[in-house]
Amino acid sequence: EVSLDIMENVLDAALYRLVLTNRKEEKGLDEGEVWGEALDQEEKPATAGKKGDKQEPSPSRADAEGGEENDPRKANRQTIERNDGESTTKEAATKNRRKTRSMPYQIVLRELPETSGGQARRYQRVGSSIEINTQHPDFQGRVRQRRGRMQFNERLSAYLANVITASYKDVFYEDRGQQPDRGQIYDDMLRDAARLEQHLKRQMPRLQRELEKVGKKAPSGRKKDKA
Repeated sequence: EVSLDIMENVLDAALYRLVLTNRKEEKGLDEGEVWGEALDQEEKPATAGKKGDKQEPSPSRADAEGGEENDPRKANRQTIERNDGESTTKEAATKNRRKTRSMPYQIVLRELPETSGGQARRYQRVGSSIEINTQHPDFQGRVRQRRGRMQFNERLSAYLANVITASYKDVFYEDRGQQPDRGQIYDDMLRDAARLEQHLKRQMPRLQRELEKVGKKAPSGRKKDKA
């Protein structure tokens, strides 16, 4: 679904920014530690075409004349075309960029099967992907549609921020062999969830505009609600 692809890109970028923020705050982080190598290769996040992102300077910005040469999205598309050896469409370029970007995780929005006990999963980790269940009652209860268009609202943003943070911190402690006390876990999760939610809040207007552009394709989510 196009609308879910758009949301996934924004969630990817927000989580990337959170990881970078946390990493910069950690002192004495060894290069070989969790995500160190991947993050060192790319100190700024690719934000799937975010307009006005001052953290993504272009080497040709000062000399660009017409606005296209200094567009980071165009540079990303050109890089993908060179790597693949063929021209790609805008949508294909976006998907390929998500796959090749140096990301600690990729967010996937999809329907997940119930647990063996018949309970709905909120999320699951598969390799480097965090898969969020779009059919969980808490997700469905926050999705809104207007005239067949999926709406990305603050309630859904807050829910996604908490679910993503729970998965992110779970593997963070696991990979580092840490067993923090309950107080530290709660403090870390509340802090990171708030940061992630703030990143998403800043992206919300642009995200909603993108969702509205593909509004005619969004009703596929409504069909799932009836299923």
